[in-house]
Parts: sequence; C-alpha cells; structure tokens
Amino acid sequence: MNNTKWLRGLLITLVVCGGISSTILSVCKGIENFQNLGAYVTEKITGNSQEKSTLAEQNSDLKTQLEEQNKKIDALNRQLEEVKNSPKGFSITDEDKITLSNKKAEDAFKLFQNGNNEGAIILYNQAIDLNPNNAVSFFWRGCAYENLKDYQRALEDFNKSIDLAPTYAMAYNERGLIYFYWKNDGKAFEDFNKAIQLDSNLSMAYCNRGNVYLNLKNYNSAIDDYSKAIQLAPNNALNYYNRGNVYSVLKNYNQALADYNKAIQLNSNYYAAYHNRATIYYNLKNYQATLQDLNKAIQLNPNDGIAYKNRGLCYQAMGNKKLSQADLEKAKSLGVQ
Repeated sequence: MNNTKWLRGLLITLVVCGGISSTILSVCKGIENFQNLGAYVTEKITGNSQEKSTLAEQNSDLKTQLEEQNKKIDALNRQLEEVKNSPKGFSITDEDKITLSNKKAEDAFKLFQNGNNEGAIILYNQAIDLNPNNAVSFFWRGCAYENLKDYQRALEDFNKSIDLAPTYAMAYNERGLIYFYWKNDGKAFEDFNKAIQLDSNLSMAYCNRGNVYLNLKNYNSAIDDYSKAIQLAPNNALNYYNRGNVYSVLKNYNQALADYNKAIQLNSNYYAAYHNRATIYYNLKNYQATLQDLNKAIQLNPNDGIAYKNRGLCYQAMGNKKLSQADLEKAKSLGVQ
C-alpha cells in the first residue's frame, strides 16, 4: 500500500462562494453536492428576514406603514386586472409601477429562498417588466438561473445588473463565478478583484479568488485569500475547508487537520471535510481515525464510490482483506475503479 494510490481517491474539491448558491466542484467522478454553502447562505438570509420581522413587530408605527403599503399594493393589483379587462385600458403611474415591481421582487425572493428557482424567475420577469431599471431584480434572477445551471442567462442578467449599478460588488462576484464554472480563470479573477475593490469586506469574493489562485497553483496567495475570508466570516465552515485543501496539497498535514477540524466543528454534516480529513489521518497512519471519518462520510453520502474505495484501501493497510475487498467491489459498483 502506498500513499500515491490513496491520493488518487482524495476528494480534492473547491467550494465556491455565491450570494445564494454553491457548488462543490470535484475532480473526482460523480462527486457533486449543492448543500453546504447553500444551507449556510439560506440560513443567514432567513435570519435577516426574521430580524426584520421582529423589528417590525416591535415598532408599531412601522407595522402600520407596512399594512398601508400592502393595502396600496392590493389596490394597484386590482387596477392592473382592470387594465387587462378594460377595452380602453388606463395607465398607472411610474411610482406605482415601482411599488408593484418591488412587491413582485419580494415575493420572488421568498420563492428563491425556498428553492423554487423557476417560480422566482417568473415573478422576477414580472418585476423587471414593471421596472426594467432595477439592478437588484436582474441580479437575483441571475442567481436563480445560476442555480438552474443556465449560466448563459445568468451571465446576461449579471451583465445587466452591472450596467445598471456599476458599483454592485455582489454582481461582479456572481459573474466571476460564471466565468469560474466555464474555467475562464482570467475573467473570473478580474471580477473577483473588482468585487473586492468595491467592497473590501466581501468575504465570499476572497474565497472565490482563492479558488482561482488554487487552480493556478499559487498556493501562498490562495492561503492568504482564504485566511482573509476567515477573518471576515469566522463562522463559515467552507473557508476553513478550502484552506485545509491547500495545506493538504502542500502536505502541511497539521495545518490541514486543524482547518478540517474547524470546518466540522462549524458544520457537523460537512461530508467533504470528513472525507478529506480521513486522507490526512491516512497519511499520518492513524487508520482508526481514518475509518471513523470515512464511515461518517459514507453515512452522509452513501453513493460516494470514492469513500468506499478509500475505506477499502484503509482496510487493506490494516490487513483486513475481507472488508477491503467488499469496499473495493462496492466502489466499482458505483463507478469508481
């Protein structure tokens, strides 16, 4: 048994940091997961919504204003129906269109938070029809397209958002992700740089630029960017995970182990972190800890052939031929040779 054979099964992945979405991009066949960052961002957005709701309840004046605004929106919706049904028709003011557009966008965002990207796009279409100058509506529609992997339409929306709001840092970050998915590291790097220039506290832009540096094998710069992302967002597990991957590539196992530990502490269901931490334990010949982490990885993702292969190799290193053969056969059945 040698470490080189094991390392072919190492789940070396990049986690990209989007405004609402995420992807673990794996060099290993069949490994794809959209839950880790997505769960984090959704949680943060939901938290913000709850905070706004609590503040509104605590402030009776604001609550009254919101109720009046909703009544106005209901009245405007009735007017729109009358416009559709009237043979002569009549128009509503630009101010009322903006109010209606904002309401459509608000409802679209709720669908977006709940993972209904198709429904969100329909409502954002309506919001944009009412107010085609709102950069935010284009941005979030682009994010919905991005979640659906319709990257061309996402790119068009991010371009439009930037045209309307040239200082919109998040739009540059998301457009950079599209280029990153298309393996255009040059354009991705430019957009992440621009996002950081516009908002030096945008942790996800540092994380994403770190991914580009890692692709370019500029490991020191990747570590610097992940470290900056950690400084800005110390409770975001993916930043520790990404930095741990760089330390793993550099065979700085103690630092890698510390980062994977922190990622798992922050997210106890972080499948990829368990998998990669197992690789560190294997290189340190701590086979019991390796098995423990691979068991957890398989529990979280029972269709991951690479985890079965690595566990089989670990059993082989421990001299347990029967369990090793069983895991290697299971890996083959899942498409991993």
